Amino acid sequence: MPIKNTTTKVHEVITQMDRSKFDFYLTGSRFFGGARADSDWDFFAEYSNEVVSFLLRIGFRYKPINDYFDSQTVEVLEFGREIDVQLVSNTAIKNIAQEIMRATKWYTITDTNLRRVVWNELYKLATTVRIIVQD
Repeated sequence: MPIKNTTTKVHEVITQMDRSKFDFYLTGSRFFGGARADSDWDFFAEYSNEVVSFLLRIGFRYKPINDYFDSQTVEVLEFGREIDVQLVSNTAIKNIAQEIMRATKWYTITDTNLRRVVWNELYKLATTVRIIVQD
């Protein structure tokens, strides 16, 4: 993942995440294509106590979860104001939902309540798609 316009410390933290045994997936404006030079970095990963411990060890802190729109997010950790990591219950479902969100451009919805509904409906759809593909 190309890392541009970041402080040295943010670059170091993202490199540590990339080199860890955990899978971190890009999301937010850098995934959806609306990032500016000063945009933060948003990632998601599968929730586990081990991931939480790793993130806390490299300098992350807990962030209030009420800023997030979906039923998949279990916990959120932040590194300053530069990096957020959503810990989700199922990364496969989040990935499918995120790809649908990007393809339809529904990420441009600004109404918080509507956006929450769209994300949660996409999770239902992603769960169905995943079941069909697996069968």
